[in-house]
Formats: sequence, C-alpha cells, structure tokens
Amino acid sequence: MLPDFWQGVTGALESGESFDQAAIREVLEETSIKIQTVTYTGFEQAFPIKPEWRKSYGNKPSHVQERTYFAVLPEAITPALSVEHKRFLWCGESEALELLTFGNNGQCLRSVYAALATRGT
Repeated sequence: MLPDFWQGVTGALESGESFDQAAIREVLEETSIKIQTVTYTGFEQAFPIKPEWRKSYGNKPSHVQERTYFAVLPEAITPALSVEHKRFLWCGESEALELLTFGNNGQCLRSVYAALATRGT
C-alpha cells in the first residue's frame, strides 16, 4: 500500500479512448468538474506495473504510460472529490512543488507551467 501523497488527477485509458478523452473523463469522475478540452504538455512517462497493482490492470500491459494535460478553468471551483482523494488544495506553483514529492509529480507540474508560458497564459 502506498503512503498518502499529493498528486494531480490521474487515471487509465478505457477501451477505445484517447488520452485527451481519458483526461476529461478522469477530471469529471474524480472532481465532478466538467471540462470540454485539455492541453497536452508534451511530458510523458512510463513505469512498470508493480505486482500489488496487477489486479487493477489485468494480465496486460506490463507498463503504464502517462501523459500530462491541463485545463484552464474560468474560476476557482470547489471540486466534489471521489473516494480516490482525501483533500484538495488550490495553490501556486512553488507551494505545489513542495507538496508534489512522490515520483515525477513535480516534473508533471513543471511541464504544465512550461506549456502555459509557451502559450502566453
């Protein structure tokens, strides 16, 4: 069992679903926030499926591929969290990076800020 840690919304692809579609669906399922579009940051990573996670993935695949997306919301919305999450926090980049200590979560956030800077948002 993993310890508690902060991270963004994550999830797996469903059959026939694109990464973009999965990101939109996962945000809705985990936060009740309905978004129409997401932006891919260009950051992706893959990691092996640990034996203790196998039941969630079945016999295949051997690795999980993740891509980092973001959506710009018109205002701060209070999410209705699913049972997958205990708390949420709207915060700035530096505070978020201090909290995102597990795996590559900090690098995922950095890719969002880099993409935002590129598009001038």
